[in-house]
Amino acid sequence: SARDVIWLGGQVPSEPYSNSGKRMLEGQLLPQTRMAMSYIEDLLRPFGRRPGDVKFLVCYFASDGSQAETEAFAATVADCVGGALPPLTLVPQPHMHSPEIKVEIWGAAQG
Repeated sequence: SARDVIWLGGQVPSEPYSNSGKRMLEGQLLPQTRMAMSYIEDLLRPFGRRPGDVKFLVCYFASDGSQAETEAFAATVADCVGGALPPLTLVPQPHMHSPEIKVEIWGAAQG
């Protein structure tokens, strides 16, 4: 942590414990969101923190921009946080880095 803040760089649904660059759950927004949030949980654990301790999230996600899709995405993030959502910036995109990836989540937690 830096200045008592845990910075959670862009978490994407890549193959765990590997530097292969292979994407997991290809093209599936909500399962990929849960996976990216599980990586955030893993990063926080050594600091004695959990997703509920996150102070803000910036979420880029592939979307048609509809209210229903945005609400489903936000509900999935809320389920992963397990309580009140921190301040969120939701950034729906027509597409992400590649067709396989549908989400990238950034954030910070109190260290």
